[in-house]
Amino acid sequence: MKYLLSLAVPVLLFACNRTAPANANQTMDSVTIDGVYKGDFDGEDIHLIIHTAGETTLSGYNTHRGVRSDMIGDFAQEGEGWKVNLRESGDHPYVGRFVLHFDKNFREAKAEWTPQKGGAVSGKKFTLRRVVAKYPITHTPLVETVQFDSATSDLDFSEDGTLSWQFYSAATPTVREEMPLDTVQGLWKWENDSVMLVRWPTAKKPLPTVFRVYGHESGDGYGIDSVTAEGRRFTPFF
Repeated sequence: MKYLLSLAVPVLLFACNRTAPANANQTMDSVTIDGVYKGDFDGEDIHLIIHTAGETTLSGYNTHRGVRSDMIGDFAQEGEGWKVNLRESGDHPYVGRFVLHFDKNFREAKAEWTPQKGGAVSGKKFTLRRVVAKYPITHTPLVETVQFDSATSDLDFSEDGTLSWQFYSAATPTVREEMPLDTVQGLWKWENDSVMLVRWPTAKKPLPTVFRVYGHESGDGYGIDSVTAEGRRFTPFF
């Protein structure tokens, strides 16, 4: 028995030594880069929408001051975090390349943008953070309710920080099936978890700039009940 115990000890030690260390490198099995990231780029909000296109390749786009630029790139582990390279498409002075150094969970990144052609504009350094919204505002078309089952306009919020407000000729229950009389494009951001601030750079008339979101919590998370702005009320369109 003593001889058997003496053999068991080295075996147990060998098994323990084969266990992966606690600080082993993170793998993509437990985290994902897919998502929306927001930062301050030269005094204006910039949004990067990133999706995995393959094992190490990426696709997506960014929006800055209402302008959209498509991107492709790749990523790889870098210490305990991740390094991401993204290249914008096009051939003009404002096309460039992003290098992002993410933490291990893709929550925040130190970012640097350099122009494709030197001399025209200078590079920028900034911080990106993953956007985690309380309410699913970007997945819910909204219509302006004026009476039961009728509307005069609708709102569409996009995850890249842009929105579209479409106006129609008269109240109708089929508002989204008609051609709008006018469409105004805007830029939006969360002020807190239930208030959005909106800018309308091309609007020809004053439009609301503060939108309040009302919702409820359910087993699947949060849902939207309505959005209001200066006496106007919008409800989800189903």
